[in-house]
Amino acid sequence: MEIYGKFGWDALLLPFRDGKCLLSPEDLRTLTVEQTHSTHYQNLLCVNDVAIVGGRANGRLCGIAFLDPDQIIPLMELNPSLSGTVTTLTPDGLIVWLRAKDFLALAFRGTCLRWVSEKDVVTLRRAGPAPGDWKACGTRVATVNVADLILPMDIPLSSHLTQTGATLRWGGRFLNGGKSGRRKLQPGFWADFAGRSLVIRYLPKGRQFEGFDADALDWQPWSVERLRASLAEFVRQHTAGSDRPFAPLGKDLDPVIEEMRDQLAVDLPTQEAGVQQFVATQLIAQPGSDLTTQELNQAFLGFQRRQLLPRVSTSLFEILIGPQVEREFGVRKSHSLQRAGGAKRGFRGIGLIPSDGHSAADSGVTCGTTGATGTRGTGGPQSFETPSARHNSPTAEKLPNSDP
Repeated sequence: MEIYGKFGWDALLLPFRDGKCLLSPEDLRTLTVEQTHSTHYQNLLCVNDVAIVGGRANGRLCGIAFLDPDQIIPLMELNPSLSGTVTTLTPDGLIVWLRAKDFLALAFRGTCLRWVSEKDVVTLRRAGPAPGDWKACGTRVATVNVADLILPMDIPLSSHLTQTGATLRWGGRFLNGGKSGRRKLQPGFWADFAGRSLVIRYLPKGRQFEGFDADALDWQPWSVERLRASLAEFVRQHTAGSDRPFAPLGKDLDPVIEEMRDQLAVDLPTQEAGVQQFVATQLIAQPGSDLTTQELNQAFLGFQRRQLLPRVSTSLFEILIGPQVEREFGVRKSHSLQRAGGAKRGFRGIGLIPSDGHSAADSGVTCGTTGATGTRGTGGPQSFETPSARHNSPTAEKLPNSDP
């Protein structure tokens, strides 16, 4: 199906007929991308209308839909970051697609413009005599900061979104009116906006929030008290320039924190699985080369930080690395690798796979003498999900009732 060629094989597509989704609300809540690849599901897509889900279910997919196609020209001129992005002419109009890097502005319908976002559904193709007859251009969906977008001045809600007030207005209902007259924070908006801006995640198994420390290049535990204080300051700063400044109380932030537990939850692999992933994807069989356990641990630390894996102590790494290397390459630990200062423990016949065109030496890891071109081991790489690559299944019960 050509739709996958534009949005990727991991795109979450839904079958519709007569404006209604063919999946039950329960099926939608548990639907995964893998399930949509089954023969039965693909047959449903082939003979029915095909719709795509906006927001986190499709990798933070968003779209700008114009009723007037001429508006796309000034939009592209004002936003070079959208150059080459996928643009479709669908039954819902002309849509410029993007993935939101910073935050998910809530879906919105205006008189001349529609913003496609979280829990929104757009029909890409109607079923008919020529079901593949849908128009699309562009090679990939661009990933951009929503706050950096500049809209043509004659479109409603147009503004330079780097201004705080405009960013919040673009976000939709960032404040709700309370029954007692006091305004309340919109939990969904602030959980996503603050979570991505402050770089926070939630570990359900440990019931622990973590924040990314840019100086240490690692995740550090955050208490709920620290998170609440950071959120309060974040809200004050980002509403100060708007027409509705807001100073939240502790009870105002509780629904936001609860929403963050759901939105920012990640399932990390175990420490052993992290080491297994490192061996399967970062090492190579290389006759004439060798790596000490210390050199391997140094390389793993960088890999662990890049892939957001659980931390592994040096002593535990030395225990875990041996069985993984032996299983992947059939190589047992040696106690006589020659380095300055004497014999070291490590493994012969393996090396590090060069990354981004740089050798292991460029990355700061010093190896033994290298030999012939290396090959992968027989064990093969393992597949693990990372927070940035996860695709949450849609949980919106409004999906079947949405106007695709």
